[in-house]
Amino acid sequence: MKIGLATSAVSLIVALAACNPTPPAKANIRAVHASVDTPEVAVLVDSAQVGAAFAFKSAIPSANNEYAAVASGVRNIKVCAAPANTACPINVSPTLAAAAKYTVVAVGTLATDDDTGADARPLEPLLLNDAEPAPAAGKTKIRFVHGASLVAAKTVDIYVTGAADDIANVTATKANFNYKENSGYLEVAAGSYRVRITAPGTKTVLIDTGATGVALADGKKYTGIAINPTGTAGVILLNDN
Repeated sequence: MKIGLATSAVSLIVALAACNPTPPAKANIRAVHASVDTPEVAVLVDSAQVGAAFAFKSAIPSANNEYAAVASGVRNIKVCAAPANTACPINVSPTLAAAAKYTVVAVGTLATDDDTGADARPLEPLLLNDAEPAPAAGKTKIRFVHGASLVAAKTVDIYVTGAADDIANVTATKANFNYKENSGYLEVAAGSYRVRITAPGTKTVLIDTGATGVALADGKKYTGIAINPTGTAGVILLNDN
């Protein structure tokens, strides 16, 4: 009789487990608005809006290592004109891995007069996988993304130097960097840096984060996205951990 009760209990546990399987791990995403002529947008995942509407040079949930959890697998991601969310110039369906982190960067221009030809800049997404080991002690990591839709900046050089350093005799940190390319994570000593983006093979500065420098902390990972400058530094800096 006791064996029968034990067997029944085991069967019940198995049945309950079958009815309540462990839910699959979520994927994690954030989105960045890097299109200079596009108004506020909203991001929809499988038709459900993620976070609030956000404007050029901003991110959702935020730039400070915050991600929204979504179901893994094939997901439909739309970037739509807020607040109606009916016009959606970006509409893609990538596969998102469980427990992975992704950054979706909206680049290009809303205007359609440059959507074709050798220098096309249509509004489109860049999907970045944010998986990366932590830097060594005393180091930091930074990944650059070329999201500046200026035709003059189709290919650029990137200089990462001390805040007061002259780039006249400095070798580019990343040379011949093409529009929509990402550098992968580069490991450097933690500290304050100035990022300057120049025309390729020249010292003609197109984008400059400024002489005050940008602090990159020990043990941290960052993504720096070059964007069209609008009176202030043309770089969005994201904290990736």
